[in-house]
Amino acid sequence: MNDMQKPQPLLFTLPMRSEKLDTEYFGTVTVSELPVPLLKQFFERQGNTKDPLRVGYALICECVTGAHGERFTPASIDTLPGRVMRDLTSMIDVAQRVNGLARDEVEKASPLP
Repeated sequence: MNDMQKPQPLLFTLPMRSEKLDTEYFGTVTVSELPVPLLKQFFERQGNTKDPLRVGYALICECVTGAHGERFTPASIDTLPGRVMRDLTSMIDVAQRVNGLARDEVEKASPLP
């Protein structure tokens, strides 16, 4: 019997991505990638949601933090004035990009395989 331990196989590891985004009304925000289990849960929570804007807002709530750790909630987004739409749209676009999602994936809100 050989007492020498076998070397452990190398595992794939990737750093989580995040991106700083300068917005007009919210200052600089950080948009962070979600780990696979959280992204899967995100899509499961969306269920049969057909409104891509609501799914985009939910993605903002999961991925975006302000300079002092501020977070969005669906209720807080619903109270914002219309002039912030450009900022919200930019946040959705960046959240999709850092999470490797195509726009149609978010619009379908389908669970990941």
